[in-house]
Amino acid sequence: MVMFKRGCLKIINMLVELLVFLGITLMIYSIVLQRRLVGIVHQDDVKMRFNYLLALIVLFLIGYIFFLWMYSTMEIDSSVSLLVGVILFFGAIFVVAVLGINYMLINSINEHADRLEMLNRVLDKRRAKTESDLKDMKEKEAGLLKEISGMKERNVPENDDELKKKLEELQEFQRVAVGRELRMIELKKKLLGLEKKGKKGQAEI
Repeated sequence: MVMFKRGCLKIINMLVELLVFLGITLMIYSIVLQRRLVGIVHQDDVKMRFNYLLALIVLFLIGYIFFLWMYSTMEIDSSVSLLVGVILFFGAIFVVAVLGINYMLINSINEHADRLEMLNRVLDKRRAKTESDLKDMKEKEAGLLKEISGMKERNVPENDDELKKKLEELQEFQRVAVGRELRMIELKKKLLGLEKKGKKGQAEI
């Protein structure tokens, strides 16, 4: 019976040491995760918060090492030690899980921000091209209107083929110009919606 009791105590001692050692390993890994997180964060205030988190992780790590040293040098009740070992182990898992989730979220937000920036650049190029096209079309419209008024001054009949052709060109120009303006408005609304989603995602962090 005494041998069995000693055997159980030895197993519990080994289990406690293993749990705490695994906890220390996970806490060291959480420091690596924290440094990677700081590397992908762009805002200085958020970086500072993650640096506070690093200080807490280091304090916890010191506590883990101190407990392991105390446990190996002093006589501590086995059941209490096992409970503490389990708490320390799952605490370390929790820290790693939280940092891992934060890393994935920030990565995702950065990808969305990059996509928004790219879409913004594309939209700016399209807007510049559309503005240039509209300028050309307005110049063409002014030229057509000038030609039509010149024809009327020369008393060209209404059913004249040249006049009809010029009027058709003017109508086609107006249709294309209005269509482009509407498309630009639609693209701008989409971009603003994406920017709001990106800002909302960053605010949630």
